[in-house]
Amino acid sequence: MGETSAGCVLFADVSGSTKLHETAGDKTAHQAIGLCLKLFSALTVQHGGRVVKTTGDEVMAMFPDASRAGAAARDIQLSVHDMAPVGKVRLSVRIGMHQGPVVEKGGDVFGEMGMLDHGARSANARAMASPPRFMIAAMRPSGGGPAGWGPLRALR
Repeated sequence: MGETSAGCVLFADVSGSTKLHETAGDKTAHQAIGLCLKLFSALTVQHGGRVVKTTGDEVMAMFPDASRAGAAARDIQLSVHDMAPVGKVRLSVRIGMHQGPVVEKGGDVFGEMGMLDHGARSANARAMASPPRFMIAAMRPSGGGPAGWGPLRALR
């Protein structure tokens, strides 16, 4: 099945990319998004994490703990905030984090029973993490029953 370990998974998603494609054109949009993904990746490594994968305008990264992931999230937010607008579009980033058990298999990372996809990466968590906030969620024990997924809080 894969190796289970504790860690913190961070998802950083460029917000405004659809509008950027519509207003600045595909070539400019791809260049700007590519720059953001390189920035997300460099800050991940700088804070002791590793990039698991990039998909479209998103980076998925793994950190040994939430403290390092949180520091990377802060720096990602600040760096994107400091970027000049591309055309007339000011890019921002949505960040979701999952702290708790993860399964690593074939170079990818999965949450227990699919919780990773249904939690930090869900549409609700992303909406709650509307820029410039980010959302942290974690597995929590539920007194002998199945573990539950709970957002801890959105941070500014």
